[in-house]
Formats: sequence, C-alpha cells, structure tokens
Amino acid sequence: YPPFGEAPYPLDLRLERPEQQSRLQLFVRWVAIIPLALWMSLIGLWLAILMIAAFFMILIGGNISENVFAQIVAINRYALKIEVYMALLTDTWPGFSLD
Repeated sequence: YPPFGEAPYPLDLRLERPEQQSRLQLFVRWVAIIPLALWMSLIGLWLAILMIAAFFMILIGGNISENVFAQIVAINRYALKIEVYMALLTDTWPGFSLD
C-alpha cells in the first residue's frame, strides 16, 4: 500500500532508457521469444500440478515440502526472467534452464 500522509514511498525505482535501439534487434528478440513461450507453457502446466499438490499438502499436512516449494519458486523466477527480457529491461538471454 502507498504510505499515508507525507511519508515517502518505500521503494524508488529508476531505469535508464538506452539512447537508441535497433529495430532489427527488437524484431529478432520478439521472434526469439516464441520458443521460450512454448517452453514456458509446458512449465506452466507443471506449475499448475505443483500448485494443486501444494494445496493438498497444506490442507492435509499443514505445510509444504521444501522440494515442491523450491520448484515453484524456480518456475516463478524463470517466468520473471522471461518477462524482463520481453520488456527489454535486460539483454541477457533467459535460456531454457530453471537455474
């Protein structure tokens, strides 16, 4: 939530925009996203299975196993890497690894 009153926001994000971007590079990047999107859709199916399993683990046992939790976190981090790459905030190729 934003702070009430005259208090400053707790986070200040500043991004520097590049002076010039190549249109060819933008086109190539969006074409390169296609295999990543297909891979992410498969991983998304696995995430859905993990989330359902986590729901029942928490419902029955009261907690989630560390392995399932680690996989859920890894998939969410990977999805964020792809989103940052698509938003042109980084030039680092996210690859196909969940590391």
